[in-house]
Amino acid sequence: MNTVWKHCKGWLFRLFPHHLVSRVTFWATHLGTPLKNPAIRMFIRAFDVDMQEARHAHPEDYASFDDFFTRQLIPGARPIAPGADVIVSPADGRISQISDYASHRAIQAKGRWFSMRDLLGGTCNYGRLCERGKFATIYLSPRNYH
Repeated sequence: MNTVWKHCKGWLFRLFPHHLVSRVTFWATHLGTPLKNPAIRMFIRAFDVDMQEARHAHPEDYASFDDFFTRQLIPGARPIAPGADVIVSPADGRISQISDYASHRAIQAKGRWFSMRDLLGGTCNYGRLCERGKFATIYLSPRNYH
């Protein structure tokens, strides 16, 4: 039964309008309404957000939900391992894809395909890296620090 649910969940996730949800969420999170504090508290509880590592631990300290969502961490919360052979992630999260890309259809994110040029704002000054290479997608769950 668990396998069936995982399959159904994956299928439903593919049907979800990710781009639309992202746009609506962007608009809503920039509002500084009286509902901001209860919304932040609910989010913290629902996704088990660790506020002990945040510079500001209370919802009242944030101007908007977006301010909370992009909160600063206390110094030392994310130490970076030293060394020239270390790969560092730019954010918390889990690797959801690792693959090769080619110039036109390269990288899938939220159900849409992007070329390296698209992701770099229309220009790519990295020579052959613009045409072929490897990529990793890091999935940020709501619980992850953004």
